[in-house]
Amino acid sequence: MKEISAKYINRIYLCIICGAISSLTLMGAMLVNSYSENRALLIILAALFWAGLVFEQTVFWTLNHSIKRLAQKNKEPLTGHIGLLSINASKEGTAAYLVFSLSALGLVLCVAIDLGVNLVQYILICLLVLSFRLHCILNGRVYAYIKKINRKAECKNG
Repeated sequence: MKEISAKYINRIYLCIICGAISSLTLMGAMLVNSYSENRALLIILAALFWAGLVFEQTVFWTLNHSIKRLAQKNKEPLTGHIGLLSINASKEGTAAYLVFSLSALGLVLCVAIDLGVNLVQYILICLLVLSFRLHCILNGRVYAYIKKINRKAECKNG
């Protein structure tokens, strides 16, 4: 049971890493576009962004499918809402939602004050995209079920 839990947790980590890479390449592309004329680097960063996004979603949806099959096999329902609609489903998800909210507020303030395009806005956009993805993953039914499996495994092992 512990190795099953670890396999699923590792897939969640892989989704998070892909999301982070994709978000950072988004910020990198914005910086390159502002301070350089290097189109080749922009194309590479855009390709990395989309590759990270596609790989993250592919891993997540295969994980979702595996978790649904496991829950049906164990005759356990997947409780809760999808991550997009949940705010306080987990401590980790709540933290991601808080970062998302603060990033959105900061970005709106930067635009309202009309600071122009600057590094702070790039960082806020990167945080906004990453924290939204984390919010959706870490507040969802899949993550809740993985945590439930992990708790059961820990209880059985002592």
